[in-house]
Formats: sequence, structure tokens, C-alpha cells
Amino acid sequence: METSSAMAPDIQREHWRGSVALKLELHPDEVTTVPPPEPLFVLAPRLGYLPQVAEQALEHFGSVLPPGEDEVWFEYQGVPLKWHIPTGSLFDLLAGGRGGYPWCLTVRLDPKPLSSTSNPLPTSSGADSCPRTVTYALVPTPN
Repeated sequence: METSSAMAPDIQREHWRGSVALKLELHPDEVTTVPPPEPLFVLAPRLGYLPQVAEQALEHFGSVLPPGEDEVWFEYQGVPLKWHIPTGSLFDLLAGGRGGYPWCLTVRLDPKPLSSTSNPLPTSSGADSCPRTVTYALVPTPN
């Protein structure tokens, strides 16, 4: 019993230090230079949020952005990602076990689509969909 309680702080520390490797690429419609800019590789905290990564994306892609462009948003396989869900949860729900690593996200500049307030999680039926449904129901959508 002592061994498991002694390991608990180590496990908790590793959980809090967890991260997701991201590969951020500018969407082809947003590219204004030849050759296109190199992708940005970032270790994002699992318990962090995408706005924390947005600043790094703006700095990296800033030299190829139109003047005055200071807002970015992210999508995964054409699905806009919600910013109020932790990065680790988004990765686990959308790409966990199916996607490659690092997680490849597309950086977009154009106006965010109106459908961005829709459910970004994949739909499925059966017992596998229960955890996703509960998780999504517990996280409010900003208006």
C-alpha cells in the first residue's frame, strides 16, 4: 500500500506535465508566399487551450500574413475546433488512436464559419459514444 501512495505524487506530476505534440500548417488558401511557410511544431499542454498556441502561430506565420491580420483559428480535417475545450481532450476525442502523431492542425485566418458553434465531436452510436456525449454535455458552449 505504501508503494502506491508514494507513487501518487509522481503520477499526478506527470499528468499535469502532459502535453500533445502539434504540427500547425497554414491552410493553402491562406498562403501568400512561394514556397509556403514551414509548419510550426509545438508541445501544447494537455490541460491548456488552443488560444495559448495561437500567439505562437501568429509569430511563426506573421511574415506571410496580410497586414493587420491578428486572429487565427484552428481546424482538424475540416472541422473547426472549439477553444474552450482543453487541447488534450480535443486530441483524445477527435484524433486519439486514429490520427498520427504529431497532431496535424490547420491554421486558418478567414472568418470563422457559422457552423463553429456546432458539435465538433465525431458522432457514433453504441457504448463508445457515451463518454463523448457526457463530456460534451458538461462543457458549455460560449454564445
